[in-house]
Amino acid sequence: NDRVTLGAIQRNLGRVYTLSGELDAAEKCLLSNIKMTKEPGQEVYLIHSLLSLGYLKLLRRKFKPASSYLHKAYELLERKESLRDLAIYYEYQGELYFQQGNLGEAEACYLEAIKIGEKIAPQSAIISQSYRLLADLELEKGELDKALESGEKSLRVSEAIGERLEQGLAYKVLGQIYDLKKEKDKSRQAFEKSVNLLDEINARYEQIRVYQALSLTEVFDHQERSDYLSRAKKLSVNLGLKYFEGICELSLAEIELDLSNFEDSLYALDRAEKLFKEQAEEEKLSSCRNLREKIEKTLSQKSLSAENEFKLFRKYFSDTEYQGIQAGSLDDSLRLLAEKVKGERGFIVYRNGGEEFYFPSLYNLEPDKAKTLTKN
Repeated sequence: NDRVTLGAIQRNLGRVYTLSGELDAAEKCLLSNIKMTKEPGQEVYLIHSLLSLGYLKLLRRKFKPASSYLHKAYELLERKESLRDLAIYYEYQGELYFQQGNLGEAEACYLEAIKIGEKIAPQSAIISQSYRLLADLELEKGELDKALESGEKSLRVSEAIGERLEQGLAYKVLGQIYDLKKEKDKSRQAFEKSVNLLDEINARYEQIRVYQALSLTEVFDHQERSDYLSRAKKLSVNLGLKYFEGICELSLAEIELDLSNFEDSLYALDRAEKLFKEQAEEEKLSSCRNLREKIEKTLSQKSLSAENEFKLFRKYFSDTEYQGIQAGSLDDSLRLLAEKVKGERGFIVYRNGGEEFYFPSLYNLEPDKAKTLTKN
């Protein structure tokens, strides 16, 4: 019947589950703890749970409930002084601002967390975390020298206190910085150290993040990047993180396009769009649309190249019309061609060496009918 100790165990379990990516189990522990810590004198414990729940919702990209939990924690902190918890609040609130694109507000929060951290414990997890978060922000702003300084500060402190999770995350941001500074050897070494550290401690959520980050660089070859993305996708599916699963699919689509594997690229893009629609991620859906236009443009140019048999149709178009086809979308090209040859229906079919057919464009025709005509 030791409710105080039981509450501490629940909060710690919630934190461990969060770090390992088991967010459902983490939320269950933390919500249960909140029910137990509403009695007078337990405000500090309630603050801990509210902060943890806010961070958990942030990881799920549930920004509104994340903001609500963090605000409740801050209201309690105004009445109950706890500098360490206040620093953690500023870290989490800064991350919330950062993910929403409010970089100025995020930077102010990170600097406030650093100020508090330097006051209470210069060699602490608060300092290593805050400087690492600041490095991420400076990287986003393109301030590479500042980001490098902040990243190295985070790494030094995390190594001094033996904080392996933060070491792994510091190496991740350093890998990204070195990549943009065109220092490929340093970038690869940093990413490999990050991967090894995070794999060793089985920090599955952060493993996803580092696998995805390195897949966006040219430090690793296409096969290595695809392999890491496959690992990230598997973890995302297991943890129910559909947003990150969508990121994996989108990145795979880009890699397949680089390799001219158009069918595989389009299939991955279709999956990414479906996942982002489910999550109402409009910014990522815009990225999907841009990539689809790029794929279709590449396919159109390939179809209309001088070496392609599609040149037989040139006799139906003037030079101006033909140039218009090359500049337009596949749908526009197919419609114009059908009108010129007085066709009632038509389709463009693509197959990349396999048995599956992909139809980038259809004119007055359903996909199932086009598939039947193709097979016949």
